[in-house]
Amino acid sequence: MILRVVSGRVSPGALDAVSDSFRRNYVPAAERSAGLARFVVSAGSMPDGGHHVAAMTVWATVEDALAAYGGNLAVLRTLDAADHGVRLTKVDYYEVDSTAGAGLGSRRPTIIRLTAGRVARGFDADIQQELRRHLPDMPAEALEGWVGRRVLDKDVEIAFISTWTAAPAGRSLEEPIWPSISDRYDTFRVVVQTILVEGVGTG
Repeated sequence: MILRVVSGRVSPGALDAVSDSFRRNYVPAAERSAGLARFVVSAGSMPDGGHHVAAMTVWATVEDALAAYGGNLAVLRTLDAADHGVRLTKVDYYEVDSTAGAGLGSRRPTIIRLTAGRVARGFDADIQQELRRHLPDMPAEALEGWVGRRVLDKDVEIAFISTWTAAPAGRSLEEPIWPSISDRYDTFRVVVQTILVEGVGTG
């Protein structure tokens, strides 16, 4: 599986129009994309009144993902090749080796949490194993989780992306869920956003 996130910025006051564009145009394209298992578009506020927007897709195979993006996973575009009013700035993609969570069922997520930590090559295997051991202990509010990795020069970046119905009582999703893991990274970042649209594809 391949998990890919393309992200960018939206000017102040433009989020409603952006959300409408994703809902009208992106969702139908995503729902008929071959090999697409899951898609989520989310947004988080910025200090200037604008928003950071991220479009996450999970693909059943590398081949499916490559076919969707013209053979280049790093290309700066969404799966339907439209920006929907977002100034796209960044693409991240990972090979997914573990999934977790109770699944969607009748509940739908309202929050997506994206974390990524970097360590030197050779230190990543133990961290990934510990992360996988913790996955069954995810709070009840967590519906889905994906663990992915990618090689960046001499480092390995390990990502954990999860969807939630709400933040657990008394806990902030902007803080590490498992500090014993996050403290082992050389660098660690957390992004928490509100889901605008989400769904499943044909994969």
